[in-house]
Amino acid sequence: MDFSIDNNDIFNYINNEQEDEINLGISYLKLGHYVDSLDQFNFILDINSNDLTILILRGITYSKLEKYENALLDANRSLEIEPTSPSSFILRGEMYFMLGKFNEALIDFNKALEINPNNAYVLILSGEIYLKLQLYGKALQCFKIASKFDHSNTELLVHSNNAL
Repeated sequence: MDFSIDNNDIFNYINNEQEDEINLGISYLKLGHYVDSLDQFNFILDINSNDLTILILRGITYSKLEKYENALLDANRSLEIEPTSPSSFILRGEMYFMLGKFNEALIDFNKALEINPNNAYVLILSGEIYLKLQLYGKALQCFKIASKFDHSNTELLVHSNNAL
């Protein structure tokens, strides 16, 4: 499982004095230049350590570098700043997933779904966890709901077959 920056809406909230640095960090992240991306986000956080968007982006970068504990710290810090941030719950849930803490991951994914119940990405992640826990009925339910919002995702068909 790999946290997808394309599946997050945090980029809609960039309106910041450090916009050039942020855009450069995002560009590095999308190009796979994770160390450079991390440097950019660290630079911005040195100026403003409470920047929610940058904490999440740095957490995503840490996850790409497989530094899941660091990403988890950023997710926790971002939730201290904004306790209802769906992107923070998703990031933390994915890090719990990567660390094998499936119940904790489900708790965070469910919190993200309380905020946005139409998030197909989170529904798919939840379904994947239910598959790992051999809770096939719950997995199938997640995949069915996700398919209502993401008709073009062929991966959902594979997951649904695995749940049957």
